[in-house]
Amino acid sequence: MHSAHDLIICEHCDSVYRRRRLARGEVADCTVCGAVLERHQWIGIDGQFALIVAAFIVFVIANVSPIVTLGLSGMTAATTLWGAVIAMWQDGAQLVAFLSAMTLFFFPLSQIVIFGWVLWFARSRRRAPGFALAMSALVKVKPWSMIEVFMLGTLVAVVKAHTYFDVVPGPLFQTPEESARLAIERNVDVVGASSLAAGHKTLVPELIGHLKEMGRPDIKVVVGGVIPAQDYEMLRAAGVQAIFGPGTNLVEAAGE
Repeated sequence: MHSAHDLIICEHCDSVYRRRRLARGEVADCTVCGAVLERHQWIGIDGQFALIVAAFIVFVIANVSPIVTLGLSGMTAATTLWGAVIAMWQDGAQLVAFLSAMTLFFFPLSQIVIFGWVLWFARSRRRAPGFALAMSALVKVKPWSMIEVFMLGTLVAVVKAHTYFDVVPGPLFQTPEESARLAIERNVDVVGASSLAAGHKTLVPELIGHLKEMGRPDIKVVVGGVIPAQDYEMLRAAGVQAIFGPGTNLVEAAGE
């Protein structure tokens, strides 16, 4: 008779199999539904726990160290993640600040804590209290922690730009008309537009049109982000003053 440690159950069809030792690179599949049952783990539980501890140490260092240090003409500015979040909150960009804090701090930290909690008990071959709840929370949190690269890029751009001029981050999911109205209310000189939905060919011309209709054609519109080179001429013809693609140097962009 086999013990529970010798058996493995398919989470999709509940088929039960006898566990066998897998060689490096091998994967055990369910013969009934084809789902993956288990993969070879070349790092043991102690090794995984050591990685989690290392991840926590690096996480702490990353949050207490400046994420941006910028120097120009003898002037140097630096800020930490939380300094940037607080600055955006105080400047009225509460939604961006909240999303940045959640995706760059709380969600990654929760993943590290959950993994550490489960592995701590697994090292002594025990099931962690609240194991099912912890795994459920991990599945729900993981997708949200995948957008930290975009949020960090947004955060760094805002912090860098704020060193040289006042930045007014608009709320997310604004329409071109709402963006134009906000620009006029705040009396800005330049509107920077970027669309993750590849809407630059329609949204940007609409924004420029609304600025003209509202009597402020003098407000310049610049565009940034991943934009195909073949769309540059169309955007310039619509009235876009400058286009900044990935990797644009901030000082050069400010000079332009």
